[in-house]
Amino acid sequence: MTQYSASDYRTKLKEDFETWTGQHVRVRDQAGALLADGALTGFKPRSALGLGPDGHASMPGDTVYGFASGGPVTGDELAWEPAQNIEVVEQEV
Repeated sequence: MTQYSASDYRTKLKEDFETWTGQHVRVRDQAGALLADGALTGFKPRSALGLGPDGHASMPGDTVYGFASGGPVTGDELAWEPAQNIEVVEQEV
C-alpha cells in the first residue's frame, strides 16, 4: 500500500488520468479514521448543499470524490480536503 496526501494524489490524477483513475483507494482523515474505501473514478463538483463529516456546511461546487464502487463510509458524498490522506491499495495479480 502506498500513501499520498490528498493534494499530491489529485495532482497526479490531473497529470495522468489514465494511470491514477480506477485505483482502489482508502481515504483517511488526519487522525487516520477511514472516510472512504473503493475504486476512485476521479473528482467532481458537489451538486448540492450538505454537511461535511466535521459538521461544517459543504457548498455546491466543492470538490467531492467520485467512486465506481465502494465509496464514503457514511454513504454520502465525501468532500475533498487537502489534509486527507489517500492510500492506494496494491492489487494482487
